[in-house]
Amino acid sequence: AELGRGTSGRVYRAHDDKLARDVALKVLEPSLFDPLEVLHEGQLMARIDHPNVLKVHGVVEDHGRLAYAFELAAGETLAAWAARQPTLGARELAAVGGELAAGLAALHHGGVLHGDLKPANVLRHRDGRWLIADFGSSQPLGAARGTSGTPLYMAPERFQAPAATAASDQYSLGVLLFHLATGRYPYEAADAEELARHIAGRQRAALLDLRPDLPSALIQAIEQACADAPEARHASVGAFARALATAVGHGPGAERRAPVPHWQSTIAIAVAAVIALVIAIGLRPSPPTAAVDDIAWRRGTPGGDEPLGPGGAVRVGDVLALELRLDRPS
Repeated sequence: AELGRGTSGRVYRAHDDKLARDVALKVLEPSLFDPLEVLHEGQLMARIDHPNVLKVHGVVEDHGRLAYAFELAAGETLAAWAARQPTLGARELAAVGGELAAGLAALHHGGVLHGDLKPANVLRHRDGRWLIADFGSSQPLGAARGTSGTPLYMAPERFQAPAATAASDQYSLGVLLFHLATGRYPYEAADAEELARHIAGRQRAALLDLRPDLPSALIQAIEQACADAPEARHASVGAFARALATAVGHGPGAERRAPVPHWQSTIAIAVAAVIALVIAIGLRPSPPTAAVDDIAWRRGTPGGDEPLGPGGAVRVGDVLALELRLDRPS
C-alpha cells in the first residue's frame, strides 16, 4: 500500500518475508540516484541506532530498482501535528529541538548528513518520540556533491555551494523551531530566486519581533542556529541542544527554580494522590513507585506556556503539560 510520495521516490507499506515483519519501503526514482552511492549510504544508515532517528534496515535491489527499507513507525508527521497546535511555548520548543538535535548528532556521529530537515520529514511516534525520517537528500559526511533540499529550510551558503554540512543541518533545525514558534520563516519568498535575493540583501525576520514573550536566551539560541554564516552558528548540534535546555532551565548554568507557592504545594499533594490512586487501581500489582517531590500543571498558549492554577479555565484545544519531579527514575 502506498504511504506517500515525493520528488525522490514513493514510500510503500511492505512485508519483509525473510524477517516476517512489515516495513516502510522507499522506492527511489532511478534517474536521481547513483546505485553505488545509495548502497554506501544505506550501509552507513543501517549502523545508526538512535531513538530519535527512524531505523533503516538496509537497501533493497530488484530488477535495477533501488529502495530503502525503514522501520514502519506508527504516527504522523510533525507538519500534520503542528497544523493542529498553536505556536509552541518555550518548553515545547526546547523539548522538540532537543530531541531532533539528538537525532542529528547521532547521524553526524555516524558519518551521515540529513540535508533536508523540515516538519514533513519528522515523524511523531505514537509513544511521543520525534523521529528524523526521509533520507532522500542525505549524503556521507564530507561528500562534496550537491544534493536536493527545501529552499525555505536551506542554509544561505547552500545557494552557492549546495552540498550539505553539519552546520547546514543545524540551520535547518533552527528554521524548523523558528517556524514552530511563529508560523513564519527567517527568510520568506514565493520562489527560490526571490529567496536568494532576500538572503543576499539580508531581508530577514527577527524572532524577537515575532515572539517577544519567549525567554531571551531561547531567542538567542534559535537565532544563532539560523545565522547566515556557518561559523556564527553553534559549534555543533549538541551545543545547540545544550543552549536550548539551558534557556528553559534544564541545562548546566540554568537558574534555579523559584520555591513552589503554598497553594501549588496543596494542589501537588491532591493531584499526586489522584495519580497514585489511579495507578493503584489500574496497575495491580505494581512495583514501588517513586516519591513525587514537585508537581505542577502548565498550559501552552500562543504567547508561551503558563502555570495553570486554581480557578484557571481549561479550554477545548488547550495543550497541557504535567511536570513531575521524582526522587528516582520511574
